[in-house]
Amino acid sequence: MQEATHRCLLDLVSAFGADPRFTHLREVERELANNQEALDLAKEKDRKNEIWQEKCRFFGEDSAEAKAAYSALFETKKALDSLPISQQYQAAFNEVHFLVMRIDDLLFGEYRRSLHMGGCHHD
Repeated sequence: MQEATHRCLLDLVSAFGADPRFTHLREVERELANNQEALDLAKEKDRKNEIWQEKCRFFGEDSAEAKAAYSALFETKKALDSLPISQQYQAAFNEVHFLVMRIDDLLFGEYRRSLHMGGCHHD
């Protein structure tokens, strides 16, 4: 039984590797990783996120300082998300994510539903 399951999982991994949605996602990831504007904005976003967290710890979340830092973070994240390469990546990621979630539901949905309904799992 374990060997058959292992073979099925290897087949699934192989199918993922050949699926055009996964191939497209990998291509867009490479483009994103080589896009200097996106890399710079991502670094700036991370830096502004750290500043915002510091302001929240020091002044409190509702302080003017924290709100100003959050606004700066939001604007940088919006600029990053509005880049065409970021939008292409998000679209490609969503296609793969929805496929994986559907497969996950097919494989494990019944088990999760039985747990939710008070069932128990026996090995």
